[in-house]
Amino acid sequence: MPHSETTRQPAATRPLLGALTGFVAVWGLVLAASWSSLTAYGFKRDVLNDAPSAYWPADSQIARRADRSLLLVFLHPMCPCSHATISELESILPTQNHGADRNPDVAIVACTPRSMTETWTRTSLVQRAAQLPRAKVYADVGGVEAARFAATTSGEVVLVDASGKRLYAGGVTKSRGHVGGNAGAEAVARLLRGEPEAGAVLPALGCRLVRDAGHDSSNRGESAGSCEGIKS
Repeated sequence: MPHSETTRQPAATRPLLGALTGFVAVWGLVLAASWSSLTAYGFKRDVLNDAPSAYWPADSQIARRADRSLLLVFLHPMCPCSHATISELESILPTQNHGADRNPDVAIVACTPRSMTETWTRTSLVQRAAQLPRAKVYADVGGVEAARFAATTSGEVVLVDASGKRLYAGGVTKSRGHVGGNAGAEAVARLLRGEPEAGAVLPALGCRLVRDAGHDSSNRGESAGSCEGIKS
């Protein structure tokens, strides 16, 4: 009978192959877990269980005209994700061609710690936001105004009409730091065109706003006057 031989791997290589196989399997699991974590982070909202008021807070120190709508943009000055919010607003605001009296004023609310330095209101994010049409920057020391408007996350926008009624409160990006078509930006654009239906409201996605740990949003009088206008 013909003699057949089975090719066998040297015994010394078997432990090495087993170790390599195990390493590849573990590395695959690590990559899968990392991708899942990054994806979840991109859509995670930082919630402090605050409920936004339907009307303008009576004790707000932010200037508002009685004949014009106002778009408030709450920012953590160091949040890189919020550049996407400014990109969306840059594309929304110039498209409003209803005459100067119909275009909204814009309040950039830069939430800073009480031990703030000027660098917090001079970051590239705040400077870029200040270039939006009709924008004025406010330094919200301790996050007092953020508490009054129940804003918890950098990139949150609040649109109010001339009477101070809230029309929209939420985000305008599809995920953290990503620019592109999304229901929140489209809702704000429709409202600015005077269309009655806002559509979907997206959560703001970004860093947690600076909020004074000792501030009680229900006790608003103690922090009156803490919001300072910086730049028109």
